[in-house]
Amino acid sequence: MKVAILTEGGRDIGFGHITRCISLADIFKEKGIDVHFIVNADNSVRPILKGKPYRLLNWLDRKTELFKMIKDTDILIVDSYLAEPGIYKRISHLIKFPVFLDDNKRFRFPRGTVVNPAIYAKDLGYPVKAPTRYLLGPQYMYLRKEFGLVPRKRIRNNLKNVMVTFGGDDKRNMTPKVLKFLNATYPNLEKNIIVNRGFANAEGIKKIKGKNIKYVCNPTAKQMKDVMLFADIAITACGQTLQELARTGTPCVGISIAKNQIRNARSWAKTGFLKYIGRYNNKHLFTRLGKTLRDLQSPRARRQMAKIGRKLVDGKGSMRITKDILSDYYKIKLHIRRAVLNDSRDIFKLANENLVRKNSFKTEKFGWAHHLRWFKEKLKEHACIFLVFETDGKFAGQLRFNIDTTKKEATINLSLTEKMRGLKLSSFAIEESIKELKEIEKKIKIIKAYVKKGNTTSARSFERAHFIFYGNKSINGEKAMLYVRKKI
Repeated sequence: MKVAILTEGGRDIGFGHITRCISLADIFKEKGIDVHFIVNADNSVRPILKGKPYRLLNWLDRKTELFKMIKDTDILIVDSYLAEPGIYKRISHLIKFPVFLDDNKRFRFPRGTVVNPAIYAKDLGYPVKAPTRYLLGPQYMYLRKEFGLVPRKRIRNNLKNVMVTFGGDDKRNMTPKVLKFLNATYPNLEKNIIVNRGFANAEGIKKIKGKNIKYVCNPTAKQMKDVMLFADIAITACGQTLQELARTGTPCVGISIAKNQIRNARSWAKTGFLKYIGRYNNKHLFTRLGKTLRDLQSPRARRQMAKIGRKLVDGKGSMRITKDILSDYYKIKLHIRRAVLNDSRDIFKLANENLVRKNSFKTEKFGWAHHLRWFKEKLKEHACIFLVFETDGKFAGQLRFNIDTTKKEATINLSLTEKMRGLKLSSFAIEESIKELKEIEKKIKIIKAYVKKGNTTSARSFERAHFIFYGNKSINGEKAMLYVRKKI
């Protein structure tokens, strides 16, 4: 599988696109899939992309070269504010599985998957119509992997620490203005000031003197998370960082530094998580900031904001997006055939996996000789329909129907390889296998599935495949749940 990400970034336009795309690439990597970046950017992005396979290319101007590069790509993720509709149409024509990241319904997207995790995404009125599909809303918020597991934030009774963060470049030079305000009005507050490599005025900012100032320069994702968790409040721009602040439950005072942040800021403010005080050039900005900081002296107010943020952002958005993309890919690629003797080794390895044995009614592992005898017998049995799943010619799982022709019923047994799990493919594999069953055994009226008690994942898979729970049973002394499907 070839996966690539097409995006942009740099000193002039910031690093938000690259950061959120990295969050998706990391999940693909966990699935054993390398992702290649093609980035329209200056050299300032190189440290961010360190360790990732990438190429810097002005693909907006060098379209012919771009299209040659991506022609053999299976999945292409595009994240751009600059690309015109024609590029998207061409990509949709070239790529089997195009994915378009969006924030503001830039235009009517062509065939592909459109992802918009914004709070306001469902209010934009996307033309939800095949062949374009949409993943909309905060459950799809992209977060860096470090923000997956986050401890519950401690809410202090008194304000002790404030974090100031204005993105990767702070092109409005808000950091020194806010810092000077805090020095004058809250000199005793601890101040963690984020200074990133894209700052034009980084050295000037670090020369500002005052009590309790700590400069955090070019922080890693883990360092950002730690600063957020320690801070009582954050004074922040209203872009990508808001999602991470919500995940950590850090109450926020928001200042929009670009027009495309205004809708985001107002929508977050409506949730109750963000105190939005206006645009960077508002003449009343610092008056509002002072009042808001006084209001946030209340631990009750901060506790409520933290609760809202954590509820809205659970840290699983990048995982959901990646799984959805892979699920669609594998559904198209999934091939079902009858098992043959050459499948014995793959099925042996799968059957002896720890999770498969744990969910089996016979938990002990078995040897190769025993398995081979059993497998040969199953292939010969007329009462057993033994199927194998493949994707791109590689073994992906097995499914068996044990047939009772007198009762006109079949019992189903399914297991998928590790890379195929967690993608909601089990129910799809079940449905496709039932189609095969109907071709082979037309008289079957009922299909039964016995699921080990506690195996909720398998239970949900059968429920999605229209099986109905019929009660509890006992199999080999183990508690089991019986699921039945009558309409096949």
